[in-house]
Amino acid sequence: METHVSDAVRDDPVLAADERFVYERRSVLIYWIVAALGAAMVLFGAFGFRIIGAWAASGGDETGRVAVPVVVMIVGAWLLFAGLNTVRAERARWIVRATGERLVCRRCPQPGSEVDADALWNRFAKVRHRGTPPYVQGGLRGPIKLRGYLDDKAQKVYFTIIRTDQDGTRAWPLLELEGAEAVRFVPLDRSGADPAGISF
Repeated sequence: METHVSDAVRDDPVLAADERFVYERRSVLIYWIVAALGAAMVLFGAFGFRIIGAWAASGGDETGRVAVPVVVMIVGAWLLFAGLNTVRAERARWIVRATGERLVCRRCPQPGSEVDADALWNRFAKVRHRGTPPYVQGGLRGPIKLRGYLDDKAQKVYFTIIRTDQDGTRAWPLLELEGAEAVRFVPLDRSGADPAGISF
């Protein structure tokens, strides 16, 4: 386990400034290897039907012409997904110092200016325990980095709002909300169609 202060600040300066949280970065080389193996198996299964089929049918197993390549592709796809998913989960994470509880992170970039970020922070500040779950539009990009960190053990959600542009980075104070099961992200723009909710 390695802790990098500069990496922590780069990842989330709000949590990095709070002594209650610890940033960890782990080596994920083995999972990259697993993902690469999975990708190779998918390609081999997709482009090597004749080779694998001939090998499988050499003993008179006609069903092997299709079964073996398909199985190779399925196993490869599973390894690829598992490897990449683990890399994403284990490469960097935040932990509650006192309990060792790992925070589950949800990220949602949002468009907007500092005024929009202020409005977003104020909206979250008004949310109370078991309040009406807000929603977020998916697939947005923008300078506002909205993140929610779920502490499942303590049933708390920590929200950070950071905005970065050519003038620098501004971070808003950490928000702590009770009732993790009732808290979701809030979009800046609710004028369009109802977006799909994103929850923990």
